[in-house]
Amino acid sequence: MKRIIGALFLVLVLSCSFSELTHAQESNLSSGVPVQGVLNSEGSINKYSFTTTADGEVYIGLDKTTASFSVVLYDAYGNEITSNEASYAGETAVLDEKLKKGKYYVEIKSYRWDGVSKGTYQLKVTYPGSFKRDATTFEPNDTFETGMGISSGTYYKSKIENVIDKDTYQFSTNKDGEVYLTLDQVTAGLEVSLYDGNGNEITSETSWSAGENRVIHEKVKKGKYYVVVKPESYVWDGITSATYRFKVTYPGSIKRDLSTYETNDTFETAYSIISNQYYKSKHESEIDRDVYQFTTIKDGKVTITLDQVSEGAEIALCDGNGNEIGTDYAFNDGDKTAVISESLKKGKYYIVLEPESWDGVTSQTYRIKASYPDKTPTVSSITDHSTTITGNAETNAKVYAYAGSKQLGTATSKNGKYTIKISKQKAGTSIQIYLIDSKGIKSGSKIAKVLDKTAPKTPTVNAVTDHSTTIAGNAEINAKVYAWIGSKKLGVATAKSGKYSMKISKQKANSVIKVYAVDSAGNKSGTKSLKVLDKTVPSAPSVNKVTTKTTTITGKGEKYTTVYVYNKSKKVGTAKLDKKGQYKVKIKKQKKNVRLTIYLKDAAGNKSKSKTVKVY
Repeated sequence: MKRIIGALFLVLVLSCSFSELTHAQESNLSSGVPVQGVLNSEGSINKYSFTTTADGEVYIGLDKTTASFSVVLYDAYGNEITSNEASYAGETAVLDEKLKKGKYYVEIKSYRWDGVSKGTYQLKVTYPGSFKRDATTFEPNDTFETGMGISSGTYYKSKIENVIDKDTYQFSTNKDGEVYLTLDQVTAGLEVSLYDGNGNEITSETSWSAGENRVIHEKVKKGKYYVVVKPESYVWDGITSATYRFKVTYPGSIKRDLSTYETNDTFETAYSIISNQYYKSKHESEIDRDVYQFTTIKDGKVTITLDQVSEGAEIALCDGNGNEIGTDYAFNDGDKTAVISESLKKGKYYIVLEPESWDGVTSQTYRIKASYPDKTPTVSSITDHSTTITGNAETNAKVYAYAGSKQLGTATSKNGKYTIKISKQKAGTSIQIYLIDSKGIKSGSKIAKVLDKTAPKTPTVNAVTDHSTTIAGNAEINAKVYAWIGSKKLGVATAKSGKYSMKISKQKANSVIKVYAVDSAGNKSGTKSLKVLDKTVPSAPSVNKVTTKTTTITGKGEKYTTVYVYNKSKKVGTAKLDKKGQYKVKIKKQKKNVRLTIYLKDAAGNKSKSKTVKVY
């Protein structure tokens, strides 16, 4: 019996506690949005609620405290999940939990106040739910679910807002490969970590003070990953916030900068280089890594040269599996040129360049060249206006150009460049270019298609009236013909067999229509402008009563037309209608029973039906 009473008492206490939690006044929290709070007495309690829309991480941060506080997390039934304390003014408290989808409560109350009558704080709860991303700081991004998606090889700058702030980013690789993460431009000690798609930490690095750079370099499987940047609290004494920059290069789509060849930090993002051609680029920081790739067409000697280094760099030659074959160094104040020379088997290879022994610099430039078995010449763009073919080829080699079985021309490459004179070729023609070196060895062929750079002729256009519902004419076969009035497109049609017809809505008289053609290569013709002809007949005018005493005939009709008055074949008078469509025609007095004929003509010469009136 005692046990039953005790159990009932416990149920009653829990029921009362939950009743107090759920029925007391509470504030709803938005994900990632800080709120300011105040306790006005030791016994007061502030309660908040939030609802997650999915299972996931909930990150609760309490800071900017002016007294000691306790923060408690409850589930929807009033059961305590976890708690923490900010045990003195200025201290922070964090709760970081993985929770199921549902409703939750946060309670803020005083903690061991002694002589304290009031305290303020800031509370932020980030949870799975809708939120609005700040385009500058990327907040909220405290959890895996709110992690901001990042592009491969793109720099991102952001800010850690306090000692308990946590910034999370996410990316997905499209295949197995390297992940190269750099953290720099830090203004305080920060830790950066790499997690897999299940939230398991793979590795981490710590920047212990402002200015320290860190790198994470890992080989990973295809999948989803997270990057977390947070303060290294041990070295945040007197620090309230910090800024940083980071970049993650991973297997995925990239946007190549052809001046620096970035993104090229990994084997998967390596930039392909041509044999015997110099490439100038730069290291953007002391932790930047530049990777290039090439493929030999046969076994042979490969020589890699690095020079014009403005500070210091290490160069490494790796095989297709990423295994290092050889290394060398180049410095501005020492060995200015680094050379790696190896006899290699036919296959794919990588060149890796990394900064070395920098002192007081933030970037550097360099130049590299790879010489390897690859004799295929390069070819500049050829258009249907071109009279030469140019490009790069092995010095002293003979370069040939063919269109089918017809030889277009030949030239000897001098100083690595060639120019072949040709007659103009039709757009779409495929031209084959290859070389034969001094030993009679023929290279692979480069196929270049002749580009269409000839604009189509300006299309012809048949007359268009204010009754027309089509525009028709002639244009280059298969070109697209466009018709516009101002910025409004009326229609588009394809000129099949050199003729086109497009449907349009009726247009106002005197509107100006512009018509042009665009061929399949995107070349635009000249523009044909034409005015919409007025073919609309005015309505017959109204005429007021005319008597034998009348010297002015009045009435109404289409504004700005001309009114004519006739007595049989004799013109009695004429006048212009005003902007209100009214007219006044001065006449001589007419005899009784005379019948007058009145009609209108517009500016285009369209004549209205006649109105006949009797003189009274």
